[in-house]
Amino acid sequence: MTNRFRAVLFDMDGVLVNSEPLYWEMNRAFFRELGGEVSFEEYGAFIGISATTMWQTLKNRFGWEQPIESLKAAERDRKHAALSAAPLSPIAGIPHLLAQLRREGYRVGLASSSLRRNIDLVLDRLAIAASFDTIVSGEEVLHGKPAPDIFLEAARRVGADAADCLVIEDSRNGVAAAKAAGMCCVGYQNPSSGPQDLSAADLVIDDFGSPAFLQLLITHRTTH
Repeated sequence: MTNRFRAVLFDMDGVLVNSEPLYWEMNRAFFRELGGEVSFEEYGAFIGISATTMWQTLKNRFGWEQPIESLKAAERDRKHAALSAAPLSPIAGIPHLLAQLRREGYRVGLASSSLRRNIDLVLDRLAIAASFDTIVSGEEVLHGKPAPDIFLEAARRVGADAADCLVIEDSRNGVAAAKAAGMCCVGYQNPSSGPQDLSAADLVIDDFGSPAFLQLLITHRTTH
């Protein structure tokens, strides 16, 4: 009887593709147009959370009068345009890891706060859409990360208990969501995602070829 995980659930931005710097440059320009200055370190706190939470926080801080839905709509259009125009490539090790998981019979899910049209664009450009058994976007759950909703829904769709799922995340908010869902979580330390506190993860790596990570996949044991 094996004690390995049944499913591996991925975040997208900062895990599959280095899109966070693209979003940062786009949003920094937008913030400045609106009359606000946000540092990269401050922006890092918004990675992984819902757009509603980010814009409400910034509205409160800067006193912007625009409705949140208007700000979100403008950001959505700018983000999609930026993704469409940018050269995208998978993060090192991701194609090999996805192929390995498929060969070895894992269920594979994607749970991203991004819009579904952006997820589809990225997966198509990276040619990895067929690697996933299910995709859950932030639009499909009531509460975004750091709430556990998106990971619980992904687990339900792949037919796995929370305890049998391994999550890969690059942000503090994503790690918090995975742990709130009762799942084991690997924190991927991506410098492009800003200064993220991943200490709540069961394992922190900076390389998908990490022996500790590959061993965790097999043994289904956490480090703490």
